[in-house]
This record gives sequence, structure tokens and C-alpha cells, in this order.
Amino acid sequence: MAPPIMVPRTFGAPNYGAPNVPPPNYGGYQVPNYMVWAILELICCCLPLGIVGLVYSLSANRMAAEGRIPEAMEAANSAKTWLLIGLFLGILSNLLVFGIQFLAVLAEM
Repeated sequence: MAPPIMVPRTFGAPNYGAPNVPPPNYGGYQVPNYMVWAILELICCCLPLGIVGLVYSLSANRMAAEGRIPEAMEAANSAKTWLLIGLFLGILSNLLVFGIQFLAVLAEM
């Protein structure tokens, strides 16, 4: 019988119930993280929809850490949807403001 595989434990790593047990790999699934995009949208584009995207992104990370992959993927897809809607509305509103300012400058000439 082969000896059990021992995984060295690093300091600061979370303990998953027993010593020398590697963290779960979530079945090979990689849950997308839209955190950076949510923060950029929060700062640059559309504040309310950026907050919604940030909340969904945080919940996707939390669910992935808990091992609830289907719910995490659903939350990540919701974050992506809200971030794309916010990006579209942010670009549209910026173009609208630019157009109004351009027309105001033309009206003064």
C-alpha cells in the first residue's frame, strides 16, 4: 500500500478541516471574476449599475469559495449582464452630454 500523499501546508492558508488537506479545486471550474470591471464601471461609467455589478461579483466570489459553483456561475453571469448594461448606458449618456455641449457651442457662434 502506497503512503498517503502529503501536501505541505503554507502559513496563512485556510484550514479546510484537517491538516495537510489541499483546498478544493471546484471540480476544475474557474468562476470568472468581474471585480475589476465592476470597480472601473463604478468609477467611470454608471454608478448605480456599477454597484449592482459589484454586489453580484462579490457574491460570485463568495459562492465559489463555498463550493456552490452553479450559483456562483449564475451570479457571475448576472454581474456580467449588469456591467454590460451599465457600460452601454454610460457610453450613451456620455455621448449625449458631448452632443448637447457641442450643439451649445455651435449655437453661440
